[in-house]
Amino acid sequence: MHIQLASKVQKAEVKLMEAKLKSDVHILSEILADDLILTNHLGVRLTKRDDLMLYESGRLNIKAMNYSEYEMQIFGGAAVVVARVQIDGYYDGEPTGGDFRFTRL
Repeated sequence: MHIQLASKVQKAEVKLMEAKLKSDVHILSEILADDLILTNHLGVRLTKRDDLMLYESGRLNIKAMNYSEYEMQIFGGAAVVVARVQIDGYYDGEPTGGDFRFTRL
């Protein structure tokens, strides 16, 4: 069970990264949970719709994502992913990027 869940989560993580790099709102909409709660790098709470609008509007355009750390823990039927990623892209037309950490359930 753990190996199957870990494999499924890893495939979803790759699909998510690819969708973000392509700003593919359709795929992002399929992957992200409807009740998503996201806290961005500024501490602002976002919903799924908020996140999708960033890509849909072109305000956020990610050009590169490189993981330097990635760890997954399985707890029963749930997975927790903790990662560190370096991101380069554009926000509101201005170059942006940095070294970020996230936790996903």
